[in-house]
Amino acid sequence: MYILLSTAQNMSNIEFMKPALLVLGLILATLLISCIAFTAIFVRSRNVTGSKKILLTALYVATLTVLVCTFICYSQFKQVSNPPAVQTTPATTTTPIVTTPETDPPTEPPTEPDPTVNPMHTDSSDPGNWNIKWSIFQNGKVVDSYQRTETINFGDASEYSKVDGVVTFRGDNYRSGASFGTADVISQTLTKKWNAKIGSLKGANGNWTGCGWTGQPLIVRWDAETRAILGLYADKKEKDGLVEVIYATLDGNIYFYDLDDGSYTRDPIRLGMSFKGAGSLDPRGYPLMYVGAGDSTTKPPRMYIVSLIENKIIYEQSGKDSDAYRRWFAFDSAPLVSAEADTLIWPGECGILYTKKLNTVYDP
Repeated sequence: MYILLSTAQNMSNIEFMKPALLVLGLILATLLISCIAFTAIFVRSRNVTGSKKILLTALYVATLTVLVCTFICYSQFKQVSNPPAVQTTPATTTTPIVTTPETDPPTEPPTEPDPTVNPMHTDSSDPGNWNIKWSIFQNGKVVDSYQRTETINFGDASEYSKVDGVVTFRGDNYRSGASFGTADVISQTLTKKWNAKIGSLKGANGNWTGCGWTGQPLIVRWDAETRAILGLYADKKEKDGLVEVIYATLDGNIYFYDLDDGSYTRDPIRLGMSFKGAGSLDPRGYPLMYVGAGDSTTKPPRMYIVSLIENKIIYEQSGKDSDAYRRWFAFDSAPLVSAEADTLIWPGECGILYTKKLNTVYDP
């Protein structure tokens, strides 16, 4: 029941929470009445055997557990029902400019200034309301503040990638571009065009099969100059307009397919660690893939940077960090790259948000 209410809280579904909380209250009332009744019966009988003691003890423990659970759930219900007040700024109005043709010369219409993006939290999303704490680490030491030499500032979603395709989970830095281009829909039906079989991999937490949490591949149409230097099969290098489907899967491999027919465009890269997330391609069009492992039996999960020219790892780092907040070291998320700052941004499941200066030098 506590899990049920917690789920409802995450969904912000107050109407769903009310009956669930009522049922929990009825269960608590039933247990309390049972405790009183059985206690009275056993006291009057004056013959409390070992089994009766165990029964009565179990009943008291269950009642106390449900009581604590009810209190926690009711507190969550109140929190969702009465969120912190959000301050709003009243809208401003602009007085129109009135001119007199007889006396005033023609004037140009006023120009609207470019909007200024200034992200900030509201009162209701203030981290202080949710017991969120953090530290800033620089070279393994906690610092009070940190200023970058190059500012990371993402603009409009359309500006994130210079590549034709879906280069990260849902396409861009706002996760708002799950598709690319347009489709000429005629029959309004879906049919399976091709499929590919993958394997399985035994990890520390079970046998992994399938295509991970997101189920999303990366899809990219390489330009002719880049396609010529990639580690593709010869016929795929020569295919004009090749669209490559790149799938990091739970069987520990990264697969590469031709979108047209599902044929391989290159040999799979076999890393032997389960991949649950989609990974990312470099939005600048550089032939680099960033992908993180979720589980392994051989070594702690880690982040990888893969060269798609040589189809090999050129950088890796474990999430088993001395500064880790959690003892789970996976990198399931799809990282972002700030092109202007040449910086990789990658949240690790160890509780650390990594930002890494890439020092990229690329000459096609």
